[in-house]
Amino acid sequence: MKENIRINLTPGYVNKLVSKVERYFVADSECPGLSLKIEPVRKDKKGKEHQGRKTWVWNYRPKGKNPTHITLGRLEHLSPDKARRKVKSLQGKHVSGKDPVEEKNKWKSEISLSDGLEEYFDNHLTRSKGFRVKTIKEIKGTFNIWIFRNTKDLNVKRRYPVEELKNKKLSAITPAMIKVYHEAIGSKAPYMANRFVAYLKMFFNYAIDREWCEENPCAKFKGLYEEKPYQDSLTKTERNRIYDIAVVRDERSGRLLKSNYEQNELNPVSCCLIAFQLFTGRRTRSEASLLKWSMIRRASKKIILERTKTSKKNKIFSFKLGPRALEILQTIQTDRLNNPESRFSYPSNDVRSKYVFPSTVYGRVNKFKKVITTPYVIDPRVTWTKLLKMAGIDRHMKHYATRHTHLSIALATTQNIKTVSAIGGVTEQTALGYAKQQEKEIQEALEKMDEVEPVVPLREVK
Repeated sequence: MKENIRINLTPGYVNKLVSKVERYFVADSECPGLSLKIEPVRKDKKGKEHQGRKTWVWNYRPKGKNPTHITLGRLEHLSPDKARRKVKSLQGKHVSGKDPVEEKNKWKSEISLSDGLEEYFDNHLTRSKGFRVKTIKEIKGTFNIWIFRNTKDLNVKRRYPVEELKNKKLSAITPAMIKVYHEAIGSKAPYMANRFVAYLKMFFNYAIDREWCEENPCAKFKGLYEEKPYQDSLTKTERNRIYDIAVVRDERSGRLLKSNYEQNELNPVSCCLIAFQLFTGRRTRSEASLLKWSMIRRASKKIILERTKTSKKNKIFSFKLGPRALEILQTIQTDRLNNPESRFSYPSNDVRSKYVFPSTVYGRVNKFKKVITTPYVIDPRVTWTKLLKMAGIDRHMKHYATRHTHLSIALATTQNIKTVSAIGGVTEQTALGYAKQQEKEIQEALEKMDEVEPVVPLREVK
């Protein structure tokens, strides 16, 4: 292996290296034997040129053998410092009389899916690699259920008698095996089945990069289930029915009627949060729950919010409040100022006093023996389910339907995609989803009208 350049390989330097017509190597001046291999320019099917891969390799001479090298990993997975640390680890094995290449080949020939996933969890599926906590939890949970079968739900094992994959060698796993899993999971959970294939594809790409196997059995997998976007929403009548249940005032004082919430075992804070979302469309954790009294501008009937992940600029923006939203806030304010037992009122030295929707369980120890440190409501799903039942709505709907409801009604009222985009803080493409949902509802309504009002043939004019 010819090394035509030797230099101190810094992150900035290696990122600027570009592919040439032929493969070439750049040797590191700090770590003997460490080189970065830059593959030549490659062309896709359309003839477009792309930069070649950059891969770390370590050149060494095993005792009593000819010089050889070992692939350490791609540049996107290994920084120069990490590559150097890896070489030092291999050098330790080399000094002790072990051949790193032989050990790697042995590992490669013996590695199973379970072994590979465990290494994948520990070294790649981490926050340091840029994965979000939610994503890590979802991927690990999927594999723990369907590969390792670590679940207390016996129905899962009984319902899905699929062939065990965890002990299979990576090279022995075929698309046909994955299809069995996909169809078994998809018989009850199509979305989960598609996610299973997607996450397994991610893992095999990692395995190929580590040279554990040569092919990805998921790469050419066909037959994924069609996924319909979640666009469920309430009608105006249903929305108003929930509002009448969630916000019940005393006629004289204007405060929330305590007896109503106690009788129905409802949390008044969660009820008001849900009602507020139905008439504003604000997201729960990133917007509505974080609302403070200092963010409300009563004179201009606006609230000041910080834009969420869908926004690329203008972090702070103002949002106009409608009559119902203002009415909800006024009711909460009246209750917190004039009701000694109000769940909205806390001493000024209590952090909850700053928030419009304070948490009633703040500071308590949950079932996992952890202290709840969030001073505002973040999960009103239990109350949401109760309100749906009390309102006579038997459709299974996520709490996110509050946002869909507001934006769908906004579109029906304004007939303007840009306006809905601005109201919801979403892209125009996302707003189009609500338009498609309305088209479906209109078609269903027309079909029902035809059922009750059959067409009467016209009489001939004599």
